[in-house]
Amino acid sequence: MQKQITQVVQTCSKCGKTIATPDEGGTGYALDEEKNTVCYACCAIQDHEYMLEHGIIDLYLIMQEGGGWVIQNWPGTLVIPVVRISEGRHNIAGIQRHVWFRYGGEDWHGIQVGNLSEVCRCKQMLRSVG
Repeated sequence: MQKQITQVVQTCSKCGKTIATPDEGGTGYALDEEKNTVCYACCAIQDHEYMLEHGIIDLYLIMQEGGGWVIQNWPGTLVIPVVRISEGRHNIAGIQRHVWFRYGGEDWHGIQVGNLSEVCRCKQMLRSVG
């Protein structure tokens, strides 16, 4: 007996795109603070706007398969190359990574703590990284 998969179809509240649940993993959409459905492409737009308006955001520090580090949002639709990275000790988590990158014409700094999380707290810098 074959297991029948029911596909869920949603509509993005931002762009109106129809989103069908992918065959392999994930939902194909996120929910914003008001529980509205948002497609992954619109997630990148919202994160971009939030960064420029607030100068702070939680993103993810990811080691790419081919090498090199990037900062990205949860669905991976906003990807920013890291300019510089340094590792240091952390008194509780053992390790912390500091990253520097450019976004929206500005310099940014991020801190990721430990090896059990990819979450990186990113803040716009007040001075240039050179």
